[in-house]
Amino acid sequence: MQQFNIDRYFNLLRLKGYEVKPRYDKQRKLVGYTVGKNVSVFKASEIGRKYMVSKIEATWKKLHPQPTQVKEKPVSPSVAPAPRPVRPVVHTPTASQPKAQPQITQTAFTINIGDEVKKVWIPNSVKDVFTNEVQIPEDNNIATTENVAHVAMLLFAGYIDAATSMSESCGGGGSTPSSGWGKKDDEDDWRFAHRCAQMTHSMCKPKPRSRSFHR
Repeated sequence: MQQFNIDRYFNLLRLKGYEVKPRYDKQRKLVGYTVGKNVSVFKASEIGRKYMVSKIEATWKKLHPQPTQVKEKPVSPSVAPAPRPVRPVVHTPTASQPKAQPQITQTAFTINIGDEVKKVWIPNSVKDVFTNEVQIPEDNNIATTENVAHVAMLLFAGYIDAATSMSESCGGGGSTPSSGWGKKDDEDDWRFAHRCAQMTHSMCKPKPRSRSFHR
């Protein structure tokens, strides 16, 4: 993270397989949280005082020190000689100047799903969520990080069937998005991208093996 954000901190823990439950007071102010995995659940204070809500940001800043800026000494102004008068130059009309290129705000990804190819456009503001933050489920020995990232991108672009097909082809067999999957009206790209990453983590989990009993 470039800058500490408690919601993003919680989402990163969830992507690593932990269950995070924030606790708010009546004014919806965050006052605590618990972290659990399997049957173990711990309060932040039980993990360590430096992980409590009141101290977690200071802890993060200690682990991610910002580079100090070096102040430059002001340069004393120099007196330049008065310029000589220049004769005006008459410019002849020339070809029109090239227009400024528009700033690129999205990146295109080409994704192969079997014999089908999908081209997905991802906003640069959330590209790091897909390329750096997605993780392979622990029990999946087939999928690659690129596979998992592509499944999340397909979900973000609305290609639900393609995302499901790709998750199954790389060893997944977990849950699938419910009907009506998509970006919510009150949801920005960053939150939706993280929701796609969380759903992808579930989709890429292998099917649980059925146990056979012998008498």
